[in-house]
Amino acid sequence: MPDLITTQLVDLDLSATDRHQATQALAELLLAQGRVTDLAGFLADVRAREQQMPTGIEGGIGIPHARSAHVTEPTLGFGRMAMGEPAYGSATPAGIMRLLKHNEISLKGKDAVIVGRSPILGKPLAMMFLNEHATVTICHSRTQNLPEIVHRAEVVVGAVGKPEFIKGDWIRDGAIVIDAGYHPEKVGDIELSAVIDRCAAYTPVPGGVGPMTIATLIAQTTEAAEKSVGLS
Repeated sequence: MPDLITTQLVDLDLSATDRHQATQALAELLLAQGRVTDLAGFLADVRAREQQMPTGIEGGIGIPHARSAHVTEPTLGFGRMAMGEPAYGSATPAGIMRLLKHNEISLKGKDAVIVGRSPILGKPLAMMFLNEHATVTICHSRTQNLPEIVHRAEVVVGAVGKPEFIKGDWIRDGAIVIDAGYHPEKVGDIELSAVIDRCAAYTPVPGGVGPMTIATLIAQTTEAAEKSVGLS
């Protein structure tokens, strides 16, 4: 009989006073050497924006080594990606890259502007764009002349975390528009309504980048599980 791969859902009590402490407790359970010996991988889904994952699982996916519950540090994954080596990329940027590939949109030689520099979105996405031969500019809260910089871009990525912060008239005709934001008003970080009729391609909100994040997390966790039992 082949080995059975099973899953278990652990729902943290996020009503706890110290949310980080609650998440850390789960991490310690999974990472404890010798306590969890049959773990193939785990997926961490943190819904609260202010919730931060403890060191070792920021990428959202646990990858054990030698059938222990040791997890690859996120900095190691980022370093491998930077060197062009196989790595589990941060889920949202990796999902964006899958969308572009599926729609046969090449980044080679294109001028790309990413508005936002978070360690789980803006920075890794910039590295992934560079690996596909784009010329990349990362913008942030200290960037000067932001509208002008965005306007020159052939590819615009909204990853700033503010509703419709990037205005439609900042974006040039024919641009590729990727909105990685989502807010309760059911809008993203880009004023999409002002660019839909004149851009080359865009990701809708909701229904664009968001589902790709979850799909990528599941795919990465499945791949890690398969590797741990020698299936791939």
